[in-house]
Amino acid sequence: MYLPGFVTEYNSQLTLMSKVMTEQEKKYVVLIDEMSIKTCLEYNKSLDFIEGYEDLGHLGRSEKSAKLVLVVTIHGLYNKWKLPFAYFISSTGVTGDQMANIARNSIVKLCEIEFSPSIITCDQGTSNRKMFSLLGGTPENPYTVINSKKIFLMYDIPHLMKSVRNNLLIGNIIILTNEREKKICFNDFRNPVTSGLYKLFDVPSSTVSSTSIL
Repeated sequence: MYLPGFVTEYNSQLTLMSKVMTEQEKKYVVLIDEMSIKTCLEYNKSLDFIEGYEDLGHLGRSEKSAKLVLVVTIHGLYNKWKLPFAYFISSTGVTGDQMANIARNSIVKLCEIEFSPSIITCDQGTSNRKMFSLLGGTPENPYTVINSKKIFLMYDIPHLMKSVRNNLLIGNIIILTNEREKKICFNDFRNPVTSGLYKLFDVPSSTVSSTSIL
């Protein structure tokens, strides 16, 4: 059984992995996501411990029933490996301040076992946006420095695409170029090849699928 927080067993597994991995294989992405869980209080006899209350590991427990779980997973940047690293259960969601603390601690702990962080990614939730802000990320400088490591802060692509779609359902997007004003509308994303949308970003037509991306 793994209690909420940074799981020692996961850390031990990663330590063993690091001994046989190359420097490139050690480069990783931190994925942070939160989801709803069923409220349930249960007595763990072996640990003499009641599970199901809000428990944020090193940030403490409370008497509130947990309804959400935040999971920190690490994924190889160049290689196909992925492992859970920590989890935290909360009543109303982990705050941006707490998430920034968790992100920093995750990076520090992984650096201690010689893994090399590259990116922190998550969706565009309010707490996630605050976390990025507290870590010092801006549109001009979308990165943070933790443990002397430069780490890029990035919203995950599927959620970014959904945000673009939602904005296009409301109205068109206007892009100003040196040549002229260019307009992007919802139908452009239905068929990026025939619309010529890829030309705005210097993407070769041979690499673009005719399948709708929205």
